[in-house]
Amino acid sequence: MIAASPTRLWRAKNLTLQVSVALIGALICALAFVKLIDVGSVADRLKHLNVPLAFACGGIFLGAYVVRALRWRWFLSPYRVSVPKAIAIYQVAIFVNWPLPVRGGELVKCLLLRRLNGIPISRSLPSVTMDKFMDLLPAVFLVALLPFVPMHLGRPLWFLLVFVLFIVCFGVAVLALAVWRRNYAMALLALTTRWLPGRTR
Repeated sequence: MIAASPTRLWRAKNLTLQVSVALIGALICALAFVKLIDVGSVADRLKHLNVPLAFACGGIFLGAYVVRALRWRWFLSPYRVSVPKAIAIYQVAIFVNWPLPVRGGELVKCLLLRRLNGIPISRSLPSVTMDKFMDLLPAVFLVALLPFVPMHLGRPLWFLLVFVLFIVCFGVAVLALAVWRRNYAMALLALTTRWLPGRTR
């Protein structure tokens, strides 16, 4: 009988540890879900569920994330990531965004790419930024239409919309400047990030 090599044993223990941690995390999420959600009310609503319509809505919902994952994969060029892997990483990031109060899933994308494809975080992070800018573009059109819509918006909502519009416009300006005058764009970024620590900047 051939004895297993130390490397193979280490990989098996590492895999077992990862699976155990994942199962514990899933159990914690399930317990939190049961505690926070009125399970009886959910079960009562599920009795009147139109199953075909629910599957159709679920397919459309997941399909939208598949399309966004393919868009993000296009931004990763010239790095090559397979379609199934890009979709899987995107789904994991979306799941991480739900339980966390901040958009931690966006950083998870970069970490997974570094682990699975060897892509440095400094190279994959711009693709995540571009992907988020694409998500913010509808806000620009909504803000542009607001003066023509008979709606009354509170000051906090106005502030949020104007802030998002400012971020998008600033990002577009930096990108345009980077294409036209790269040195000016780098100087602008250095000016706006000078308060950050050296390595982070």
